[in-house]
Amino acid sequence: MLVTKGFVFVHIPKTGGSFIQTVIGEHLPVLDLSSYTHTPYAELPERWRHLPAFCVVRNPWDWYVSWFHHSIRSPEKRNARLRSPVAPGREALRREKRAVWDGVLRSGRASFDEVVTRLCTGDFDHSLAPMMRREGIDL
Repeated sequence: MLVTKGFVFVHIPKTGGSFIQTVIGEHLPVLDLSSYTHTPYAELPERWRHLPAFCVVRNPWDWYVSWFHHSIRSPEKRNARLRSPVAPGREALRREKRAVWDGVLRSGRASFDEVVTRLCTGDFDHSLAPMMRREGIDL
């Protein structure tokens, strides 16, 4: 999340947000840049709530393609990311999310077709999967 005097940019993963943050940072003074890039809007500090906020969304199919290729990168890169510093209290969340994605990806052994099908049907092993299937929530 990035805050300027006039607005808040909420960075949704795999939507070009890093590029947008770079451009904003080159042309406007940045008042706050979350130490956790993909901070949800719900965690926006009260002092910035009066500002208009925006994010970028992406065609879902393009998002799946980009996310899949990002997720199957080499294990060394995945492990390096897990060792990178995160905001206090985020470590457990990051590991929980990684467990979900590793399950969906079958630790990198699943094909793209299989992964998209599993994401859209909730056909993966995780404690939240039964509730997601019951409520019609997909990833």
